[in-house]
Amino acid sequence: EDDSYTTDQDSLITEQIVLNDSDPEGDTFTVDKVDPDMDGTFEDVPEGGSVTFVGLKATDSDTGGLVTLYPNGTMSFDPNDEFDYLGDGETEDVIFVYIIEDSKSAADTATVTVTILGQNDVIAEDDSYFTNVNSPITELIVMNDSDPENDDFTVGEVDSDGDGIFEEVPETGMTFSVPKGSESGSGGVVTLYPNGTMSFDPDDSLNDLLPDDTESVVFVYVVEDSKGGVDTATVTITIGGSDVSASPTLAPIPVVAPSPFLGKNSPVSQPTPVPIPEEEPTAPILNPPIAVDDTESTGQDEPVSGNMLGNDSDPDSGDVLTVTDIEGEPIDADGTTIPLNSGAIVTAYPNGTYVYDPNEAFDSLPVDETAEDCFKYTISDGDSGTDDATATVCIKVEGVNDPPVAVDDTSTMRYNETVTGNVLDNDSDPDGDVPTVTEVEGIPVDEDCTTVDLADGGDLTMCSNGTFEIDPGTDFDDLERGESAETCFNYTISDGSEEASAEVCVTVYGDDDPPVAEDDTDSTDQDTPVSGNMLSND
Repeated sequence: EDDSYTTDQDSLITEQIVLNDSDPEGDTFTVDKVDPDMDGTFEDVPEGGSVTFVGLKATDSDTGGLVTLYPNGTMSFDPNDEFDYLGDGETEDVIFVYIIEDSKSAADTATVTVTILGQNDVIAEDDSYFTNVNSPITELIVMNDSDPENDDFTVGEVDSDGDGIFEEVPETGMTFSVPKGSESGSGGVVTLYPNGTMSFDPDDSLNDLLPDDTESVVFVYVVEDSKGGVDTATVTITIGGSDVSASPTLAPIPVVAPSPFLGKNSPVSQPTPVPIPEEEPTAPILNPPIAVDDTESTGQDEPVSGNMLGNDSDPDSGDVLTVTDIEGEPIDADGTTIPLNSGAIVTAYPNGTYVYDPNEAFDSLPVDETAEDCFKYTISDGDSGTDDATATVCIKVEGVNDPPVAVDDTSTMRYNETVTGNVLDNDSDPDGDVPTVTEVEGIPVDEDCTTVDLADGGDLTMCSNGTFEIDPGTDFDDLERGESAETCFNYTISDGSEEASAEVCVTVYGDDDPPVAEDDTDSTDQDTPVSGNMLSND
């Protein structure tokens, strides 16, 4: 059956596309093939693995998002930041076709449609600047900010002292003092305009900084677009010490409030301060990121998704973390799938999202018991190295009852001989339960066995322990040598809570019957010969 799902432009979803699919005969089925491009060309979904492909947009045949599909019907869709252009109330559909195939090679197709809901976005990125004491600077803090929908945006509010209270930035700009990061007192004065122009004048109290010393000031600002989208970012200014003993007289900084900022590429006039003698800036110390272990839980048959970066961090403001490898395997931009030692499968992406599929590796796990499966990952901030010492994701896999597995049986018999066997000989149960036969040809099987007249011939006696006997009676006496017929029956097994069914077919072979001689009697007197035919009653 066709499937429809919905997510927003920023959220990964994991669904089971075969929940509404079925097989009238009760046969098991899997997702066998997929047509990602809707061009009639299908590719295999590998047994025991998965296939990842780029989604196809329904409107313009463009591509977007990443789809990962497993044979058991698990499907994950990651928008992958490719739908940020959608405005609030706008949608885009991604579609693909898949084929399911049952254990008897019957197949059918269905279409999956994922609708992506647009959200109003504006993206503010953190900023870092460096200056020396006695060296005012002027910067445009929105140069690295953006709006995926190309809406105009401005700096609307500012939190100057980190207390969580934001003040509106008027059209004429505002001036405020920013505190030092390491001690009380002002670290300098900031003048900020809606178009993102920011000037900073270090406080005279910083003149005592030695050449190798630094101080920092921080403030938070809010960007707002024309449709109400908002985002926050942090500005960090590091002030380095100077060998200059006296504070030179600086020319006034001619900051002019420009018109509202119209986009990240719009030109903004920035005044240039009068050059003063200063020491070469001391480069800030770059710190490695911090990777923190993660835990998750799932049932033995249920894939689970998460984000490895959710609790990771980086001491250096503005660094963007990415996952570079899992279990030593590099992560591609489109994601990487690797098998774990347990037999489970992990698909991971640079943005930290992952999908863990137990992949039937824990089917033998008894009900209410658990197992732990872990994998290591490495993160990078792009400029100061990596941290992979203790970054581990551990999944607690919870055991559930698995249905038994019933396998079809075949046998042979002569037309006039009984045949016996046990239907459970090639059946099994992943949890180690001992299954019993509960039905044959739709009729309940008693503990003391049940007898059924088979439609194709013969009388069947079936017992709950799986033993059976077929007595052909005279149903196949008309078979000649070289001829054969087949008689079949269906049976159902149960482990106490789950069931499975299979079929037994017996081929009956004919043969030439031996002649049947019957005794003869006749009578005569002692003087009269008598004659007759011994074959007349044979």
